[in-house]
This record gives sequence, structure tokens and C-alpha cells, in this order.
Amino acid sequence: MMEELLKKIKSLRVAVVGDVMLDAYTHGGVERISPEAPVPVLSATRDEYRPGGASNVALNAAVLGASSVELCGVYGEDTNGTMLREILKKRGCALSVAWQRPGVRTITKRRFVVGRQQMLRVDYEDAPALYSIDLKRDAKALSQGLHRADVVILSDYARGAINSEVISAIQKVCQKQNTLLAVGLKPKNSLVFRDATLVTLNRKESLELSGIQCRAGELFPAAAVCEKLYARYHPKHLAITLSEEGMIICTDGKVGGQIPTFAREVYDVSGAGDTVIAGLSLALAAGGSLIEAARLANLAAGVVVGKAGTATATPEEILSLMKLMAVAGLTTAAFEARVETKQANLLAKEE
Repeated sequence: MMEELLKKIKSLRVAVVGDVMLDAYTHGGVERISPEAPVPVLSATRDEYRPGGASNVALNAAVLGASSVELCGVYGEDTNGTMLREILKKRGCALSVAWQRPGVRTITKRRFVVGRQQMLRVDYEDAPALYSIDLKRDAKALSQGLHRADVVILSDYARGAINSEVISAIQKVCQKQNTLLAVGLKPKNSLVFRDATLVTLNRKESLELSGIQCRAGELFPAAAVCEKLYARYHPKHLAITLSEEGMIICTDGKVGGQIPTFAREVYDVSGAGDTVIAGLSLALAAGGSLIEAARLANLAAGVVVGKAGTATATPEEILSLMKLMAVAGLTTAAFEARVETKQANLLAKEE
């Protein structure tokens, strides 16, 4: 079934709307302390550049095999913006020059890394208002990006691109085109909307948005959180990632299961949420059930967290990990049995 789902994804056209970013990495070694101040001196050996934020969501969709991916979001007429557009183009993602804005810096996160250790991150960005999507000025570019899309993913990193009015306008287009709409939320943005096909959150975000307290080490109150979030946003499907505890999936406000994690080794969780929303959205649009979509997304995330920095998972890597899981006894039937067991245990503990 996984192979069939991945094949169907190849026919999908995807539009990603959100905060366009570039992730930069300066790698090197530290052998001495600066004589100017008690700080380590990084001897840089190489620089690396990858799409970040909504750009990484778009890249994940492309790597999963989507037939076309259009990225919609503001970036600058600068070197980093040009570099980001070219990187995306080579990987099958379109970022139109119509989204370039003069006098604005492309949002860039530069990380200084020694081995596996990140020493420092420096962010380059301007005021959020400069990155906002203007429904009048950007109408043509947005319309072209959404045109004939089978899947629209809103990737909110609270950097200014998305607001409630933008979501409302996009929802109207999606309803008219019968397009699947997925939303990745950040509590800081306080977005107002209802009735998206899919909403994805991590543990911290879901607790903050639902207003429910849960300390570290305590049982995650899945049923209560899902009920609260359904009342607020009314999504058809809700997915909450819980790191090493896997993923909670809900439909119409009811817990549908707790999907086990498939990570073999966690190296870097950067961008794993981007992989999850891309995998879930495309699998659902390809006709998969929520459990099937969650399984694909979890496998993809399991691949990604084993890599350094923001990363992606290819269909081949997903199938390879699936085979390894099968060797370990996690066949499709065993997987679904684990989901049912997790769900029963989860609800029993809450009661």
C-alpha cells in the first residue's frame, strides 16, 4: 500500500504558502580561545545552504515526488534570495520572482556548527510587516501559485507572511477548486480560521493553543487537547507530533490513535515538522486514510531526524526504512495493531 500511495503522489500539484527562508550553515573546528574575549574561535571550513521554513515544506513535497510544487511567499532581491530560488529550482520547486520585494532581506538563519554541536545561530530578517502577503499587490502571484493545485499547505512560522485574511482568501479558492488545505500553526500568530482539512502542531504548540497545562513527564491529555482544538479550529483532521512518543491523530475532534515513532537514531530534529505536514498532506490527497498518511509521514520524519540540519526523505529512503521496520516485526497489520493498542491505552489512562 505504501508503494501505491507514493506512486499516486507523483500526480499531485502542490502549492505551499508561508514564510520563505534560507537555512545557512558554517561548519568548522575550534582549537583555541580568542585573545580578544573568552570565546571559542571557529575556523570555518565550508558553508552550506538549504531551504528553510515554508521553503523546506515545498522541498519536502517535491522530494516526495509531487509533479509540481509552487512556493508562495515574500523574499528579498538579495544574494540569499537568488541563491534560495536557484536551490529550489534545481530540486523541482518554483519560487517566482514576483514574490521578490526590494529593500527586504531574505529571512536567513545562519548556524555555526562544530561536528554535531551548534555553537550559535544568527538570524537575518526585517520587521514581520515587510513579509506579509498583500491580497491586492500579490493577488496575481498568489492566484498563479494556487491555480489548479491539488494540495495547498500553509506553513506559518510567525514571520509575517500569513494572517487570518490571507487564510480566508485561500480557503475560498480551495473550496472552489475542491483542494485539500493543510495548515501548520504557530501560536504566536493567533490566526483565526476554521474547517481546514488538516492542522498539524507539535506538543508545545497544541498545549498552548488549547490552553491546557501539562508538565514534562506527565501523560499527554490527548482527548482534551483534541476536543479543545476542534472547538476552536474545526479541522477535519488534526495531527500532534510528540517527538519520541510518536504522533496523535484525530478526526472530527476525536482521537483516532497514537502512531509510534519510526526514528532509528535522532541526529537533528530541525525541519521534522515540515516533513510531517508535507507527508500527511500529500498522502491524504493521494487517497490514503489518516492512519496510512500518518504512517508515511512518520516514516519520512524517521528518515529526516537521522540527518543533520533541515532535510528531506525520498520515496526510496521511506521504503527502505519500512523494510527495516518489517524485519523488526512492524508489518502493516502489526503497525495498525500497535495504533489500536496505543489508542486504547491512551484513552484508558485519561479516564
